[in-house]
Amino acid sequence: MNEPRSLGQRAAFLDHLEANLGAITPIAESRPAVGDYGYTLLAAHLADPGVWSVVTDGVRLHRITSLLPEEFSCSLQDDQSHHARYLVDTTASQAVASGRGLDYDQVVLSDRPLLAGTDICGLLASPSPYFGATFDLQRDADGDPVLQVITLIPVTRAEAEFVEAADAEELYDIWREARTNLLNVHRESAL
Repeated sequence: MNEPRSLGQRAAFLDHLEANLGAITPIAESRPAVGDYGYTLLAAHLADPGVWSVVTDGVRLHRITSLLPEEFSCSLQDDQSHHARYLVDTTASQAVASGRGLDYDQVVLSDRPLLAGTDICGLLASPSPYFGATFDLQRDADGDPVLQVITLIPVTRAEAEFVEAADAEELYDIWREARTNLLNVHRESAL
């Protein structure tokens, strides 16, 4: 279990985000039912290609079982930023409440759609398919990883079940071949 980190590391994390996403803006404070402190939701907008990213700031301060202290991120197209916010906030809230983080290639599956009017029934915890490895890991001055950003990719039931039966790498290959727009929660399943 990772130990809560000093609030003094916040500036380094914000610098890490800005280096990878550009300007960030706080959009909400969250106070989970457990613990003495919550977390902040931050947003970054990339006008080209029209993407909003929502990232937590403060989940790493909670006692959560994970390989490294974690924060969560979700990137969606411009008109779906509210969905990214909901998915990140819900995931972070559940992680804080349960004391369990996510691992790459882990699927969180619901018995019904997570977002009304979509086929999205789950989330795949993943390295970022958009911003590269420098986004996924924040490193200290010695180059050692000190924090992991888990990207949440919305998935359909068929995609989630495929990952559980096979593996995430095969699904990534299918998405690449089909040129699946993972930034759109209204997309059809790639399977």
